[in-house]
Amino acid sequence: LCSLEPPGFRFRRFYFRPEGIEFGRRAILGATKLPVLVVDEVGPLELTGRGFAPALREALRERVGGSTIIAVRPGILGEVRSSFGIHGARIYRI
Repeated sequence: LCSLEPPGFRFRRFYFRPEGIEFGRRAILGATKLPVLVVDEVGPLELTGRGFAPALREALRERVGGSTIIAVRPGILGEVRSSFGIHGARIYRI
């Protein structure tokens, strides 16, 4: 998905490969009807609207029932909840 060296598009110190983003996008969208959707992780890239953000927004909109587990760094938890409209979620700190 990403590395410290090209190829890929740069975000901060990482280079993200478009094929890795596409693989993740398909996986997220393909799991919308499954009992559990796990996304590891939603980070600063997604807060800019890139990375897995479009797929996650669509999946959260279409998802009915089941459980959704999203890994988020504690320092950006509030921003992620606000950006993706995640309210009433249980938070587990691990």
